[in-house]
Amino acid sequence: MPPGEEAKPQNRKRKRTVEAAPATDPPAKRRKRSRQRFKTPPEFWDNLSRVPLCRRALQEFNRRTVLLSAPKPPVRSVLEGDLVKQLKRFARHGGPSLRDIRGYPEAETAAVREMSSSQSRSGSSRTGTGTNPSNASSGTTPKTRISSKDPAFEQGIIDADIYPYNRGPKPNEWKEINEQLAQPRPSVSPSRFSEGDFERFQLINEEARSEDQVKSEVIPLIAGKSTIPSVHNRLFTNLATMTDNVTSAAKPDYYDGSRPTELNQHVRKDLRPYIVPSKRLHEPLLPNFFTEVKGPDGKASEMKLQATYDAAHGARAMLEIQSYGQDGYNYDGNAYTFASTYHSGTGSLKMYAMHPTEPAEPGGRPQYHMTQMRGYDLTDNLDSHLAGKRAYRNGRELAEKYRNAAIARANEKANEIHNSAPASSFTTEVTTLVSEASLGGSQSQTSFTTHQESETSMDELAPDVSPPAKRSTPKTHRSSRQKRNTGGLSAQQSSAASTAQSGQWSWANGAFQCFQGQTLVKSQDQTPPDVWVYFDQSWPGEGGKKWRRWLSATNQMEYR
Repeated sequence: MPPGEEAKPQNRKRKRTVEAAPATDPPAKRRKRSRQRFKTPPEFWDNLSRVPLCRRALQEFNRRTVLLSAPKPPVRSVLEGDLVKQLKRFARHGGPSLRDIRGYPEAETAAVREMSSSQSRSGSSRTGTGTNPSNASSGTTPKTRISSKDPAFEQGIIDADIYPYNRGPKPNEWKEINEQLAQPRPSVSPSRFSEGDFERFQLINEEARSEDQVKSEVIPLIAGKSTIPSVHNRLFTNLATMTDNVTSAAKPDYYDGSRPTELNQHVRKDLRPYIVPSKRLHEPLLPNFFTEVKGPDGKASEMKLQATYDAAHGARAMLEIQSYGQDGYNYDGNAYTFASTYHSGTGSLKMYAMHPTEPAEPGGRPQYHMTQMRGYDLTDNLDSHLAGKRAYRNGRELAEKYRNAAIARANEKANEIHNSAPASSFTTEVTTLVSEASLGGSQSQTSFTTHQESETSMDELAPDVSPPAKRSTPKTHRSSRQKRNTGGLSAQQSSAASTAQSGQWSWANGAFQCFQGQTLVKSQDQTPPDVWVYFDQSWPGEGGKKWRRWLSATNQMEYR
């Protein structure tokens, strides 16, 4: 056979060898990473009142009970004859083989065993999944918190006195809440929403194949247009833990809250770990209405637990602000926090109420109970669809009503404690308008959308700007305007204006701030009268103008 024909099969064999090599390596790495994920510390399982039967619980059971079985060493051969020659020959061939003692467990003392029980997972196995390298090198492993996807999550929140299935007393105003949810709305009626609109909703819901599609295309149709401050997909990193750090931080798909400028700054400071959800301080606080969403393939049980966990944080926030300035907590048996869930696979919308009750024992923590109010099938028929929309929108407005009442009471209490004058209705309206402009877009009021937050700090820019130059207006008009303003000022306002003129005012961090040079000398919620205030992002609706002055005598705004 010619040489060329003999070379072909050899080339084919080499090609198969080269091609087969990469196919075996990557799967081994993937398997290694999957085994190193989701490490749960042993003390987590020790603290659970009831351990669920799941894979991770069985792994922990095996880790504690199954001991490594050491292989029996083979019988060594007995040297015979000239031992010296045999030892020399033995040494020339590399000495003894230690393969027969592989697998022997190292002798451990009691202290080492105790340490391995508390730190059963080495830090080096976590360096590839986002662990701080410094922690990995030092041998300390950060605790891994469980999420709602874990089978032990439900037991974790129940042990923290958060009950997703209320078998106890319902909220006192349970019937009144259901009546409020069923109140008619002009925007949700057969005359405004026809059978054809309902069929279009069905089509959009069916075409939404993922959870993100449901959030962006279906939920806005349910919520409609609204001015209620709402935030989408925000992680609650600023709130105190409710489960002793056993579970991860709450991350609702949507939550409604109030603008920070509506609440007295002393209350915001005192209750910050309970009412300010994230470190983005310009976003809504005091959340008490939540929405969790799942796509067609999502788990309804997981969604229910997520909504329960979210609503518990909201109920705690409402309990804290309603009890502000008084001894003890106000357990009145009413629900001021609501949650909703929507599953696009079944088209089901459910409404829940969360209310706190007294601790089970003195000195304990409050108990939080989740109660289902109503359930609706938004894809069944037009009547059920409209009823679900009414309940959802009425629930949001009812939660806002409760928030406003709690904020008004807390502001009044703070004014009594700190001897500060309450803000006027006009000032509240102005600061609210400024707050909307300073949100950076991450807060959505008319639709459920999010944007990037501005990274420019206002307190860095405010001291470096100067008030705008005065316009060259006729002397007669200018003098008459000054005369009107001076005549209308009270003694207190004139004193405030003269004090404010000595510095430069700006709007930053949700407050009006006065600087003298680089020094902050004053910060307040109320709009300073008769001084120019600088806003770097420009005042809303004024064509990019960044300076504004409130003429207190005429109750008018002037922009430049």
